[in-house]
Amino acid sequence: MKLSTQTHFPIPKHHLFLCAVLLLMSSMTSLAETTFTYQGQLSQAGQAAQGQYDMTFALYDADSGGNQVGVTLNEAGIDVSDGVFEVLLDFGDAPFNNAPRWLEIAVREAGGGVYTTLSPRQRVGASPFAIETLFVAPGAVDTAALQNGAVTEEKLAEQAVTLGKIDNGAVISGSIANGEVRTVDLDSAAVTRAKIANDAIGTDQVEDGSILPEDIDGNVYNRKGSVYVNSNTGSIGFGIERVTVTCTGAKDLLINHVCNVPSDNSDITILSARLTSMDNDVNPAQLRCTAENRDPPNAETLTATVWCLAVD
Repeated sequence: MKLSTQTHFPIPKHHLFLCAVLLLMSSMTSLAETTFTYQGQLSQAGQAAQGQYDMTFALYDADSGGNQVGVTLNEAGIDVSDGVFEVLLDFGDAPFNNAPRWLEIAVREAGGGVYTTLSPRQRVGASPFAIETLFVAPGAVDTAALQNGAVTEEKLAEQAVTLGKIDNGAVISGSIANGEVRTVDLDSAAVTRAKIANDAIGTDQVEDGSILPEDIDGNVYNRKGSVYVNSNTGSIGFGIERVTVTCTGAKDLLINHVCNVPSDNSDITILSARLTSMDNDVNPAQLRCTAENRDPPNAETLTATVWCLAVD
């Protein structure tokens, strides 16, 4: 993009007159580049200027008066050939904040003397303001500035979205892809009974052996009058011993069972936990716990426990 204007300014030395035709062209080649090319044409007494000149460049917030924005750039020994010159200017990104800017130029013949300020100042066109697009000010991009779907999963850094950044109720079931939330992603006690919809968990969702007796709230049994617990305890001394326990009714269903030793450091080794009469209504379902005491003189207890569902 080019900006072309024309201005006249006097240089007291020899009472010469120079004409500047200003061409402003962006020259940003990389993300961090804030330099742009300033091209101009000088004429002296109606003739193309020739030789070297010193120039200064400054930005202002008004076409006259006003305040200077940023630094003054001093360029010495600029070659002018047939009236044409070119210089690279770099004011950085700070002056270009989407407010209008005017460029003030002062000229003298190279080597000394008094600078003559050109008038009027030259309006800076749109190209240098493109520098602003290279830098995003804090808070410049808010939610309303983002198009729907603009922020994808690939654009989020690892751990960028933490629990504190998620509003209550912001994540619903429809927002979670199947398989995205795994067991290891859940905090301990994160899923409570109140967060599970009625009938949400069926038999197919329960892994075999994943529910142990200690995982079951005893109050559940109390509320479900058809569920009861039977236990039997025996002394294990010399050799291999067995302790058995059954459901009460022949039709009752055995829904859980366990063989328990007195403590973690017990000398009793459980050899088997055998279930019988599970497939008929003639005899009550039975659990038989078989164990061996590695220290026979020191007898210990073994407890067999069944959880049964009463069936009429």
